[in-house]
This record gives sequence, structure tokens and C-alpha cells, in this order.
Amino acid sequence: TPRTLFPYTTLFRSSGLEQTRTTADGTQLTTWQLEIPMRNLQDIVPLQVKLQREETPDKDEPADKDDNTVKPAKEKLWRVELAFDLEPLGPLQVQAQLIRGSLSSQLWAERAESANLIARELAHLRERLIASGLTVGELACRQGTPPQGPRTALEQRDRKSVV
Repeated sequence: TPRTLFPYTTLFRSSGLEQTRTTADGTQLTTWQLEIPMRNLQDIVPLQVKLQREETPDKDEPADKDDNTVKPAKEKLWRVELAFDLEPLGPLQVQAQLIRGSLSSQLWAERAESANLIARELAHLRERLIASGLTVGELACRQGTPPQGPRTALEQRDRKSVV
């Protein structure tokens, strides 16, 4: 049966959350959060994903502009946050943003050896991103966890609590 072949399909569909809100300055934020099951060796582990699109209104555009006039596209900023725990690397978190074709990313690994491994591979990642047509800003990896700011961070699941 389909449920036997794809037991996580329902989990994938039911765990997604979409929210749209407008800030005081008129910026529209649309956020999608979901959890995707993925295989790691013999285990199924959750990949937590938060994707956010931020559309900033054009500050130079008058409010009484004629509706027949072609309006310029709003500037869009895309953010993605990932959290997962893969052996042998351990818990990892990624925060990336893309605006006007320019990508910047911060990675955090809780284990020192994983942070060092990832940091050594960042130059190769930069080359591949540039080859795909992106402008690459900061790419960095640090040991630890991301600082908690005004944005809600994805929570890393404790593997022991998942049964």
C-alpha cells in the first residue's frame, strides 16, 4: 500500500506551516516551516526547514500612482534556516540569505571537529556557488549554536526524546 511504501508522506504534508504578516513599515513577511524526514545511515532523522520571503515596498513609489502604470517589482530577500543532526557530524544549523543574486551563509556545528571540517570545505562551496551564477558574500562556519536574536531560531531536536 502507499502508506507502507511512503510512511513519511503524511508527516511531511502535515508538519508544514505557512504564515504571512505585514510589518509596520509595510514589509510583507511570508514564512514557511516544515520538517522533512531524511535517512542517515539506518535512522530517519528530521530536517527542520524555515524559509522566509521578505518583500520590501518601494519607498520612492507615491501612494496615488496610476493603476495602469507598470510597477517595479518589490525587492525580495529570501532567508532559509536548516537544523539537523547527522552522524558523524552531530547537530548542525545553517542560516542563509539571498538578495539580488547574492548569497551569504553562516553555519554552526556543535562539534569542533565538524566545524573545522566544514570550514575547510567553504572555499570549494564558494567556487561551486559562483560557477552556478551566484554572487557569494560571507560564508562562515563556527563551533556552537547560532545566537538567539529577534527571529525565532529552529530548535534542534534532542534525538533521545524522539521515539
